[in-house]
Amino acid sequence: MKLLMLVLLLITMIVSCGSDKTTDPFVPIDAANLIGTWNGSYALTYDAGTDSARTYEVEAQIIFADTSFTFTGEAISACATYGIGKYQVNGKILEFEDHSPRLMICDWANILHGQYKYGYVSNEYHTIDMTMTQSFDRYSWYIYMVKMPEIVQW
Repeated sequence: MKLLMLVLLLITMIVSCGSDKTTDPFVPIDAANLIGTWNGSYALTYDAGTDSARTYEVEAQIIFADTSFTFTGEAISACATYGIGKYQVNGKILEFEDHSPRLMICDWANILHGQYKYGYVSNEYHTIDMTMTQSFDRYSWYIYMVKMPEIVQW
């Protein structure tokens, strides 16, 4: 009986050893893998105080350098979709600081600024798909990008 109790105690200890570990398999993206040109779509959804939300989705491009980015896209309503500034990777967050001058008639909603939760998938062809999301007040952003292959000329 003592042997059975000892075995049960040992099994319980072994099983409980890994129970405090996180189950999140997320690995932050290496900032070096961001560098390059990314093409995709930029969607902005907002609640205009009605029963339904309005969504604007445009084609967009982000070019990442070491610590800076350039963002361009089609216009959303009368305001252009663009930006330039600094970025950094903080775990599951991509943080953007837009430093572009803006016209006063535009509301700054169609820019790349603030903290975006991101996820990415890399495949055997070395392409990377990335999504970024952010919500603030009545606004929600959803960005889907694919890293473009680098063309090497001889």
